[in-house]
Amino acid sequence: IDTKNCHRTVPTTPQSLLSGEDRARNLKNVFQMKQPLSANHVVIIDDVMTTGHTIDEVTTTLRKSGVKQIDVWLCGRTEK
Repeated sequence: IDTKNCHRTVPTTPQSLLSGEDRARNLKNVFQMKQPLSANHVVIIDDVMTTGHTIDEVTTTLRKSGVKQIDVWLCGRTEK
């Protein structure tokens, strides 16, 4: 389990305080990898998914680092 490699490089407003449209802008290009990954398959575990913008941005960052398969496991999902 790696909880530190993919990290937010810009301090952002908490997503819970923003509208759905603002959430996408808030997270655009703010994640980076500290080190290259050797894994081709990664699982993201998220507590609650609301709009999915955080997961979208993290998966984009992982794909840029060479990850081929990404699964997302959620504990909960809010209604839109």
